[in-house]
Amino acid sequence: MRSLLLVFLFMSTQVFAKVRILTFHCNQAGFIEMQYKTLSKFLLDDFELIIFNDAKTVENEKWIESVCQTYQIKCVRFEPEWHLTDPLNSYLKMKLQEPSTIGIWGWNASTSVEELGSLPSVRHSHVIQYALDHYGYCHDDIVVLMDGDNFLIKPLSFRELLGSNDIVGFNQWPDELAQLRRRGELTVPKNMEMFWVVFIAFNPRKLPDLHDLKFHVDVVTGHSHLPNNTISDTGAAIYKYLWSHPDLKLQAYPWQSSCNFRSYFSHEELKNINLSDRLIQFMQNIAPSNVQLFVFEHFMHFSAGSSDCADHQHKMGHLHKFIEDILK
Repeated sequence: MRSLLLVFLFMSTQVFAKVRILTFHCNQAGFIEMQYKTLSKFLLDDFELIIFNDAKTVENEKWIESVCQTYQIKCVRFEPEWHLTDPLNSYLKMKLQEPSTIGIWGWNASTSVEELGSLPSVRHSHVIQYALDHYGYCHDDIVVLMDGDNFLIKPLSFRELLGSNDIVGFNQWPDELAQLRRRGELTVPKNMEMFWVVFIAFNPRKLPDLHDLKFHVDVVTGHSHLPNNTISDTGAAIYKYLWSHPDLKLQAYPWQSSCNFRSYFSHEELKNINLSDRLIQFMQNIAPSNVQLFVFEHFMHFSAGSSDCADHQHKMGHLHKFIEDILK
């Protein structure tokens, strides 16, 4: 009887297991609708989407809440004042006092804690850590961190994408001139991996020292693409975790810019590598703007999704049309 009960519990866990997708928004709530609809159409796994509302203004806060209510998506508010007291700010300030640290974005030893806490990449880091603490580490199935302007545009299983790997994600480095894409090789050498929070998937039940797995802005040492002691963008903290656990099975995918596809492939070549007519036309329509494409063009990262410039609006209009077309 006990054996039958265990089998039943195991089967129940499998039946009700869901991929938990954590995404983050401060404005541009229209992305939520597009992301939810594309996931609903193309993701082959049962999933739950949780939106973390990091709006700076009441208007954007209510806009994000309204879209989530329309589609019955769980929405979690990250209060603006939490950014000011997050311990990451003081940690980065401390690292900048060390003479060996190489800053980015003009950071140096005189950069204030308040200034650090207000910068977009650091704010993003705050919200990601909050999401992990409350909704990620405790989940009993696959967890995905996914940018709010990253869209699944072809059928795919995140469960199969993770497969037997411990962590799968997108690399911060591009596939220069689309050379890997031409050869059909989309993974990068292990010593070049730098996971990016545009997309990262892992199963928290299977990782050692789980609470050491972090994705904030951090100092990186030992990476082949960076000088030692360089502060790097959101996602950098994972590098310490990977060095501490060298036996983990990893897979990282570089990104291709739509500019590369426009510049280095003929239309016939694009068709031969299975780019759809809609995607080809979309890439032409948004020129000279670009998007990033991952995993044999299963994902499209809009990039700079929080911008409000005129070029952004032109690009956004074509994105809406493209998403409408692929959802038909």
